[in-house]
Formats: sequence, structure tokens, C-alpha cells
Amino acid sequence: MDRRSFLRSSGAVAAGAFGLGALDPVTGWTQDQPKSRVAAVHSDTVQVAAGRLGLKPVQTMLDLAIQHVTGADTAGKAWAGLFAKDDVVAIKINASAGPLLSTNSVIVDAIVQRLAEVGISRDNIAIYDRDSGALASAGYQINPTGAGVKCGGVEGFWDETKLVEQGAFKGYLAQIVGMVSAIINVPILKDAGGAGVTISMKNHFGTISNPHECHGGGCDPYIADVNAIPAIKSKQRLIVCDATSACFEGGPAADPRYIWRPNTILMATDPVALDTIGTTMINAKRQQEGLRTLEASGRKPKQLASAAARNLGTNDLSRIDLLEKNL
Repeated sequence: MDRRSFLRSSGAVAAGAFGLGALDPVTGWTQDQPKSRVAAVHSDTVQVAAGRLGLKPVQTMLDLAIQHVTGADTAGKAWAGLFAKDDVVAIKINASAGPLLSTNSVIVDAIVQRLAEVGISRDNIAIYDRDSGALASAGYQINPTGAGVKCGGVEGFWDETKLVEQGAFKGYLAQIVGMVSAIINVPILKDAGGAGVTISMKNHFGTISNPHECHGGGCDPYIADVNAIPAIKSKQRLIVCDATSACFEGGPAADPRYIWRPNTILMATDPVALDTIGTTMINAKRQQEGLRTLEASGRKPKQLASAAARNLGTNDLSRIDLLEKNL
């Protein structure tokens, strides 16, 4: 994705207008609401077939979730409060585990529709992950430079003019980060071998040039440091976790024995809070299946505490305002 084709009609990149007063784009806290808000919206009818989602149920789930996360009284106000019509938006998905366990394209379609309703041109929206082949395999139409929503892999398109050093991390960011004013993080709910879980924060390993160098120590403190990079921290406006299908063991690969269908969408502006709630969901499923918790099995997600220590959000359940809604 070259800068000229991606920004062909956008003009100067403008920051989004946060219409919700003191809403913090990282923690989700406001002056009158000190807790981070996380929504977990469930629907038994969202899957019209195994792995195939219905667009209307997904849109309903997203709208209910974003109202809770922002505190807005309508979904329209919530979306318009987080995004402005002159925003240029990148949607970071996860397609690394193949078609069985990648971010469902229907969820991304629903997000694009809501952004378009805010007034954002589809020319100024892009879907990305590391590899174009994986994106295509997961059902995404590759379109790096054409009209409409862009989609493609960032492998080989690193901003090598700016070496980023943040804590233990040293490397380059995908060029697309510098092209946009806002990022929506759309991960999958998965356990992971070293890091314990790979949800919203580890999803940004697809935004950096050298994730292979960041797996020591259970990916700690690398995950926290990557998410503390100012360009990522300041531009990430929203996290929408696809937990319609998830895995509780054997991740981050898609082992069919350990895939289950929570039929849930998680949403937050606080990545630490969302990953904390996601970890509790994975642990609950593990215990239901007779497995030890991640912590008891030696796979504690250390990035939660490390990220909280860097003021990226909260991992304290008492400071998380969780909405659980069943449709």
C-alpha cells in the first residue's frame, strides 16, 4: 500500500473528534466514570451456519456494545463520537490462523458500514494484517490500491525511515500506521503458547517488522512495549474482539479440537481491560473442559500487568465496568 494511492482523496490526515468530552481513547475512563468499560454481547443466532455470521445480528451486537463502551444514548452518537468524517482508518484484523480461526469478515463489513454512516469515505478505510495470502484465505478481497476499501498485507511495507525504540522493543512499524489517523483493532479470542493469550495487544505483533524477536520471556515486556509506542497508543480508537469463534488450547494455531463458539463480541477502548476479560473467558472454558487455568499451567499472561504498569489500561477486575448482554 503506497501512501499516495491510499490517501488519494483524503487530504491531510486529521485527528478524530471525540464528542464524548473527557473520554480517554486508551482507558475509556471519563471524569464521571472512572472504570474502564468493556462490553460482552452474546447472540445464539449470530451464526447462520458454522463460522458464517449474519450481518444484521452483528450490527446489533456492535451497536449495543459501543453504547456501553462510550456511554452514548444512541449507537449513532457513539460511532460519531469516536470517529469523524475526515478520519482515515486502518482496521487491524488477525488472519494468522487460517480460515478456521481468523477475524470474521462479516464483523469487519459491519464496522465499515458504521464508519461509512459517520461520513468516512470507503476510499479512506483499509483492512490489514501481515500477509496478503492469509487475508485472502480468510475470505478478504485483496485491494491494495483500487477504489473503495483497501485491503492487503503489510509484509515488506515497513517505515524504515523511523527506527522505533520503546522499552525492550526496537524495530519498524508498518507504513500504514503513519498513513492513518485512527486504528480499529479487531483480534480473535485465542490462547497462546508463550504469551498465554493473544487477543488485542498481541495482535499488534502484525504491525511490527520483527515479531520473531519479541517472543522471549513469554513475549514480556515486548507486548506491553509495542502497545506503548505512541503511534499505536494514540491512534487506536476502538477494540472489537471477534469471540464468535475462539480457541482455549493449542493456540494461536487453529486446532479444531480446541475451537469453541462463544458467539460473542467483546468491545472496549482499553486494551488491557478487554484482554483481562478475554483471559477470564478462556480460563472459564479451560476449567469447563477439565484443563488447568493458564496461570496454573505456567502460561500466565504477564503482559496484562506489564501493560497496566505502563498506564495502557487496567487489569484490575474491580475497575472494569463489564456489560454482559445476551440477545
